[in-house]
This record gives sequence, C-alpha cells and structure tokens, in this order.
Amino acid sequence: MARRFELMLQGVGGDPVVPGAASFQPLLANLARATGARYALLELGAPDGRSTSRAVWPSGGGASVLAAFTRQPPPAESEVRGPHLVPLPTPDEAPELAPLRGEGVRACLCAPLVSARGAPLGRIGLLFGERGELVEAAPAILEAFGSQVVAEVARRSAEEALAREHAYFEQLLHTASDAIVILDREDRILAANRRFEETFGYAQAQLEGRRINDLIVPADALLEAEGLSRLSHAGSVVRAEGVRVDASGRPVPVSIVAYPVIIGGRQVGVIAAYRDVSDQRRATEALRASEERYRTLFESSKDVIYISTPDGRLVDINPAGVELFEYPSRQAMLALDLRELYVRPEDRERLVALLERDGFVVDFEAELRTRSGRRLIVQDSCTAARDAEGRMVTYRGFLRDVTEQRSLEQQLRHSQKMEALGRIAGGVAHDFNNLLMGIEGFASVVATELGEADPRRADVEEIRKLARLGGQLTRKLLAFSRQQVLSVETVRLNRLVEEIEGFLSRVLGEQIEQVHLLEQDLWPVRVDPSQLEQVLINLAVNARDAMPDGGTLTMRTENVVLEDPRRAEALGLRPGPWVRLSVSDTGVGMTREVQERIFEPFFTTKDVGRGSGLGLAIVYGIVSQSGGAIHVTSAPGEGSTFEIYLPRAEGEPVEPTAKVDTTLVSRGHERVLLAEDEDAVRRSLERVLERHGYEVVSAADGLGALELSRSLRGTIDVLVADVQMPRLSGTALLGELRRVRPDLPALFISGHVSEDIDDAARTAGVPVLRKPFRPESLLAALREILDGG
Repeated sequence: MARRFELMLQGVGGDPVVPGAASFQPLLANLARATGARYALLELGAPDGRSTSRAVWPSGGGASVLAAFTRQPPPAESEVRGPHLVPLPTPDEAPELAPLRGEGVRACLCAPLVSARGAPLGRIGLLFGERGELVEAAPAILEAFGSQVVAEVARRSAEEALAREHAYFEQLLHTASDAIVILDREDRILAANRRFEETFGYAQAQLEGRRINDLIVPADALLEAEGLSRLSHAGSVVRAEGVRVDASGRPVPVSIVAYPVIIGGRQVGVIAAYRDVSDQRRATEALRASEERYRTLFESSKDVIYISTPDGRLVDINPAGVELFEYPSRQAMLALDLRELYVRPEDRERLVALLERDGFVVDFEAELRTRSGRRLIVQDSCTAARDAEGRMVTYRGFLRDVTEQRSLEQQLRHSQKMEALGRIAGGVAHDFNNLLMGIEGFASVVATELGEADPRRADVEEIRKLARLGGQLTRKLLAFSRQQVLSVETVRLNRLVEEIEGFLSRVLGEQIEQVHLLEQDLWPVRVDPSQLEQVLINLAVNARDAMPDGGTLTMRTENVVLEDPRRAEALGLRPGPWVRLSVSDTGVGMTREVQERIFEPFFTTKDVGRGSGLGLAIVYGIVSQSGGAIHVTSAPGEGSTFEIYLPRAEGEPVEPTAKVDTTLVSRGHERVLLAEDEDAVRRSLERVLERHGYEVVSAADGLGALELSRSLRGTIDVLVADVQMPRLSGTALLGELRRVRPDLPALFISGHVSEDIDDAARTAGVPVLRKPFRPESLLAALREILDGG
C-alpha cells in the first residue's frame, strides 16, 4: 500500500503540463471541509501521459496549496473502482513526502475519476491522520465531488474542442484562395473571408447582414443568381460560372460553388465560394488567340507548313502544301507516305540523320516531286519533337519552294557564262578577222598580178576561198558574241516564216511534217531579216537531227503580254508586249544537263563530223542582239520547244527591195591616208589600194597618221582609219584633221560592234565597213564616198 501511495504522489519537478487541477482549488477546499480531511487531493491526466496534482487544505473562506507537483501515473494494476485507502510511505521509503507526514498525514482515501465513456481521467482523494478524523459519509461525499469534477472536466473539454474547431475553421476560412462567404437562409452574409474582401473590395463591416445578391450581382444577372440561390437552399450543391461586380462596379468573372449548411438535419444556410477566373480567362483567351493566330498562319501561309512522323506519315499539312504538291485535298495528302515525294531517297535519309543528331535543320535542300510528277526544289526547315524517353515522335517544319529562285540563279549563271564565252569568242573573232584580212588582201593583190592562164592563179583563188570560209566562221562567232553587224528592219514575222517554208522542206526531208500556227494580227518586230532566217534554219536543222525517224516540226507565232514581273524576270525580259515565236519538235528531247549547255559554242551531242556546235550558239547570239530572249523546254522522249521572244516594234514593216550589185568597181587616183594598227591588215590594204591606182600614205596608229598628215605636201583626199587604235582613235584622228579641213571625206573600218562606234560614226557622218571585208567592198565604198554617191 505504501508503495502504491508513493507511486501516486511521487513528484518529478517542474510546472504543471496541463492547467486544470489548479482551477479546482475551491472545490477541493470545500471537499476537505465537508469530510473533515486535513487536505483534499486532485490528480488529473495530461496529454503527455503525466498528471498534475494539487494537495489543498481549507484556509478561512478560501484554500491554500500544500503541494503542487507533476508525477508519472501509477501502473494500471493499481487502479481500483470506488474509494479506497492508501497508506502514506515512511520517511525511509519516501523522504520527499516528509512535509505531508510532518503535517500529520498518514493515509489517503482515494477515488478514481472516470469519464462517461469509461476513460480514466485521474484521482480525487482525502489526506488524513486518523480514520476517525473523516466523517462517516466521507466516501460518498468523495464520490459526489468526484462526479462534479468529471462533469466539469467534460464540459471544459467540450468547450476546448469547440474552440479548437472554431480556430481551425477560422484559419481555413481566411487562408483559402477562394472568396468564401457564409449565408443564412435569406442570403444575408454571416461571415466572409479576407479573400472575399480583396476580390470584391468590401470591408467586413460592410458585409455583415447584407444580402449577397444586392452587393455583387449585376442587374442583368439577378435572375440567374436567384435561381442558383433557390437550388442551393433546396439542398443542392451548385456549380456555375458567371460575372459578378466589385464595390467599384468592375465586372469580375467567377466560378461559383455553393454547399448547403445542415445542422441537426436542418439546412440553416449556405457556404458559397467564388473563384476569380479573370487570369484563367485571359490565359484561355490568349491561348485561343494564339491558336487562332497559328491556325491563320497555318492556313494562309504561302510556305508549306507540315507535321509528320519519322516514318514518313503526314499528321497535318496546310493548304499551301496541298496546292504545291497538286493533291485534290488535305485528306488525300494525309494518306501519303512523305518518303514517296523524294526524288532521291538518300535525301530523306540524310534529313532524318541530321534531325536525329541535331534535333533541327535549317534550309535543308532537296528535290521533291508533285502528284503529276513535276519536280520541285524545296528548302526544309524543321525541328524534331521527342517523347519522355528521348525518341523522336514528330517533325514540325516549313517547306519553301525555291524552284523558280534556283532557275533564276541558273539562268543568271548561264547568262554570265554565255557573256564570258561571248567576250572570248568576240576577241578571238576580231583577232582572226585581222589575220584573214591580211590573207585576203595579199591574195587579192597576187591574183590581179597573175594572168588568167597562169596556173598559180587557181592556187591564189583557193587561198581567197579559204579566207572567205574563215570569215564565215568568225561571223558565226561574232553572231554568238552579239558583235556582228545587223541590218535591222521592221518586218512581218509571219512573212519570214512563210517565205522560208519551201527551203526548210528541202532541209527537213519528206519524213518530217511542217505545221505553221500563225497569229493573223501579229505585231511587227525589228530584226535583221537574213539573221532571223538563219535562226529559223538552225532551229529546223537541230529539230531534224532530233527526229531521225521523222516527226512534226511546228512553228507558232503569237502576241503575248508579260504582266507578271517575276515571270518576265525568269525569262530575262521586262514586262510588256512581246512577239513569241515557238519552234517545237517531236524528237528525242534533252536532259536537264544538256539543256544547260546547248547554247555554248562548240558544244554538241552529235557524232563527230555531224555538227560544229555553233548552230544554237548563233541562234542565242542573234536573238540576244535583237533585244530578245530564248527559252527551251524539253525532257527525254518528249521533244523540245524553243520559245523566242522579240520586242514589239512600232511603225509599219518595210517591204523588201532588190539589192544593188556593188562588185563592179573602177580604179582611182586620189591620195588616201590609211591608219591601221594591225601590220598585216595595213600592208594588204596598201597593196590593194595602190594596185587600183590610189596613192597611199599609212601609219600604224592615229597619232602617227596625224603627224604624217602635217608633214605631207599637198592634200589628203580621203581618210581610211580603224576606229579603235592605240594612242589616238580613228574618230579622234578625224576630229583633228577636220579642224584644218572640215569637209574631209572618211571611211571607218572596224572589227568590233558597239553602240559607241555606231554613235561616233553617225555623229561624224562617216560610214563603217566591218571586218572582215573583201577588197572589192573597200574599193566600192571609197568610190561612193569620193564620187559623192
């Protein structure tokens, strides 16, 4: 028993953990008075398992505390039902209890405190010295006081629990992210959280007792709000979206959730939560606008936008892609394996490898084919999207059709190449002309000195013939280089086509049929008729060689107006009116590689000995020098079409006239000042002129000729000068000479063709004789000048 009492009252020091026993001190004082005990003892349990104890004795009208301490509760086996005696331990057993023993305490009548649910709460007891000190009813009084303590503990526990729940609710209410309001059955506001105040701009004092619909519901939403109220007060959980207004009248888009509040089986109000969805709506609107912009870009972009999978399946493609690849609909394209579009499968493999390595490509160039088989050059810029495991799942990219751009670049490169070849060919032809001039001149002199019966005369004539053949070759080179002399006239193109038909029939043979499709009101053109005939002949011969088994040659003329600047630029022309001459054959056609070189001089696909490679080069030169352009369309096995564009001419065409024979010339006796920087040409012309009676004084350049003229006695009757010479040109020389003699006749000779030369000659009123020329032409031109013709 002593040990049990010790365990019940053993102190471990410190302040009480849970307040409660101290508040029962008046009750304990009354208990001690009522029972005659020296002290009343109360022990209550704490949440940490300890107990707070108070030993109290009555002191006047109040109570005094003998001891207050915290101890560990006794073992469970010490618990008994009802009041029971526990002796006080001896000083040896529990020295710390000496104060109680000193007050005469020898035992304790204790009763357990048990809750209504049977849970132990603690103990209540009477401390006394002798049993006779306690009244007879002490056990019953102890139990009665114990019941009061249990009831008070239960009441206080309920209040504390309610206080905790209220605190939790308050914390939850005011820390919620939604605006929450508690309403009674008339929709009057009982409470609102801080977020409600912030969202709608009202202070708490402005809210209590006000009807919610009077504060935040706009007039046009009252019916909707009243309907929601009826539903929530009928016990339904209401979810809705709408617009409410804050204290300033600003609309606030919200989502609403209302829950009925039910207490004791009866609905007493509603809890409503309002979530401001302004940001959400802005985000939704921004997303919708972004999607709309993307869809607009996707649908209206001139570039192809696509989404595909690595295995070539198209997920989506915009209208530009459907149009570019010539498919009837988007659905038709989505059924396509994208890999089938590639002309070279290795291009697709290379694209996939780059995407696998880098995750993107920029301006990846490949050749694709349309549904009709037409080939396109495209630039692909795309990125690869990967899944969580890093596998590529889609490609998203842009395709840009650069076919026309590449064609223009190719045409520019071709034009630059042809220009360079033309300059080379023109330079070669000019130098070769000077050599031929010397050969022809000296051979002419020798021929005139030999009698008709002289056997050497035939050899000389053969030399002259070869020189003339060489001259034809140089004229072809000059035609290609656009440096030949053109006798331009305004002509009817249809007439030229019709007049040459008979000749072409003999050239083409019986196996090839000619078809002429000529526009009746064809605009006139300004060309050299003989050169344009050469163009038609060369194209006809080229077509004949492309149709070894026969076929059809079609010549078509038509008026065209190039309105699209890009189309005109692609042809190398300016927008405006043009006359188009098309020459088509049904022959073997050409590859793209051949088409890129067909206008180069000396390029040919024919067998050795069957072509010089100059035919189409001459065509190119004549057309270009005439201010036009030529374009070829061909494919292997599909024939070829050459389209020649010539500028429309103003004015009426000139009808052809009979040519005058100028081969018969007479001799002269005048003094000729000859200025020529090529020695062979100069010496041959000296011999020709002297042989025909002229007195010749010559110089190797313009400055030498000017100095010579100043040292001569007598007058110079005529000047014959090359236009382009070192130190002083022919035109400058004539200007100096005419300072002294303004009416001095002159004849320019030149192996070059340029507008500057023609303009200078026209300004000086001087004719130009183009190299190479026959001696007879020079003599005839001199007589015409000197005789005033």
